[in-house]
Amino acid sequence: MAQPKEREVLKLTQANGALLGAPIYNTGPRRSNYVAIIDIDPTMPGGLSRKFCDKGRGECLYLTEKMDLFDALEFASDYTTTTGNKYRERWYGVIIAKTEDYLLVEKCASGAKAVLRAKEARTSVQDRVAALAEERERLIARAADIEGEIAQLTETDVVAEGSQNVPTSTSESQGPGPSAPSSQEMPQGQEKCPQPGQHSAIDE
Repeated sequence: MAQPKEREVLKLTQANGALLGAPIYNTGPRRSNYVAIIDIDPTMPGGLSRKFCDKGRGECLYLTEKMDLFDALEFASDYTTTTGNKYRERWYGVIIAKTEDYLLVEKCASGAKAVLRAKEARTSVQDRVAALAEERERLIARAADIEGEIAQLTETDVVAEGSQNVPTSTSESQGPGPSAPSSQEMPQGQEKCPQPGQHSAIDE
């Protein structure tokens, strides 16, 4: 019995809705690139209708806002020589998982096979579960990062509060202050006033 062929899945990084990688992409003069969401249409070139995705700038190759889970894609990279000869390169696949950080695209042999695989995936419980599991793993990893950041901030706050509560008074180390002078130490010219019921020597 023949073993089922292992699927080839490509992970494409994205950030802020921009695709940062592609299976085929060439830069330079006389070169053109695109990615399109495809469907079978016998009236269109190659038997496929194409909804082209917007191009980005710099390292942002394409915008992904039009791409949805289980869409069939056509990546294209064309080159025209100085003598006018054209070379076409195509890569077909289906988005089997889409997160904020990346796309998982399963490679297909042709555009028609990519469309058929996409239709199958849309009705497959197994494919849906796999896509949700991919998103769950990303969320779990993000939750772990958040917990770590909260723990770090809480520890820093506790240390800061502890340093503010350390007493800074030095009155205890300075010893008792000067006491009031006793009657024996009264300055000259000042006599202790007699208490009621007592008589001074002058009254006698």
